[in-house]
Amino acid sequence: MNTSDTKVFNKSNILYNYYNAISEARKVGYVYILEGFMDVIACFRAGIRSAIALMGTALTKENIQSLRYLKCEIRLCLDLDRPGQINTEKIISLLDSSDIRYKLVNNDVDFNEKDCDEILKNHGDAKLREYLGSLITKGEWYINFYSREYDLNTADGKKSFVTSLLPYAASLNDALDLEELVNRISSKTGYTKKVLENYIATYKVKNKPQPSVENDVSQYQEQPTIRQIVNKKKNRLSATEETVIRYILDYPEALKVYNENLGFLTNNVYYQIALLVNEYLDSLPDTHNYEAKNLISFISDDSCAVKDKDLITREISSLMTNSNKLAPYSNEYMLSLIKTIEAETKKARKQTEFQKSISGKETDDILKALAEKAASRKSDLKESDKNRR
Repeated sequence: MNTSDTKVFNKSNILYNYYNAISEARKVGYVYILEGFMDVIACFRAGIRSAIALMGTALTKENIQSLRYLKCEIRLCLDLDRPGQINTEKIISLLDSSDIRYKLVNNDVDFNEKDCDEILKNHGDAKLREYLGSLITKGEWYINFYSREYDLNTADGKKSFVTSLLPYAASLNDALDLEELVNRISSKTGYTKKVLENYIATYKVKNKPQPSVENDVSQYQEQPTIRQIVNKKKNRLSATEETVIRYILDYPEALKVYNENLGFLTNNVYYQIALLVNEYLDSLPDTHNYEAKNLISFISDDSCAVKDKDLITREISSLMTNSNKLAPYSNEYMLSLIKTIEAETKKARKQTEFQKSISGKETDDILKALAEKAASRKSDLKESDKNRR
């Protein structure tokens, strides 16, 4: 059974017990896909004839065609260990893209055995039939799987858990299905429903398919304009400010460093969030009780002075569930970020002033101004290098 492929025997084209299971599958209306031939034998001993198995490989295009031919519901039941569950996740995507009807056997169990063969040996045929009869939705399967992948007792673990579920959440068109999923995620993580709903909505907007362009325009690409160069500078500034505001959301001491050494952000939404955290901390009798997730409830309070509450709520939700990990917080690192913001802001202002000075001028005048600016920059660098020595 575990031999390698030959010209005659090609595992990728074969599903174990397939031809024996065809009649029974069509009769009962479903077929179980298992991981190995011993699992199929275990099912047969328990009285379940409609079962087939992968031959130690991933599900292939040839297998998909074989499953279509059965014209019945697929019940996916690979091993309960991590490799089996990861393979299940891959097969789910393949079945979705192939538009094949399927259900999943419950992966949240009260025993330690990993497959049908072990369940039959240690618990008997009744337990195996009970296990195979417990079917769940794709959303339930994902929640069970990812809740074991990540430590839900940590902030990073909860964020990764939510982020992993976003593609599935965004695919749901039924409002009731989405509400059920949000309720389950909320109970697992402690995030409020409003935070989760806003985060899912933000993900949908960011990942909305872009309209295709009929003609290839890459050949018409030009050299970057001055405005594009300035925007690149602004992107570095924006990224640094995003890091600062994420620290402020997670660490009250970061807000103190910000207040004492900067006190402004060029991104107005981030600036409003910093003001909001200040206001919220002032309302607490003890700052040790601070938790960023409670900001959403605070915003909803009539006493909260923040403007454009919906926008601020969506942005906080997005920042709190950002999957990009931050470096461990320290006051020294926070100060270095603040220095970067000050330097980038100064550059951006100079660049804006330069743009204004060349606006409406002829090409020769612009080139002359650029040359003068380059010479000035070179002189500044020499002077800076001299001072360091």
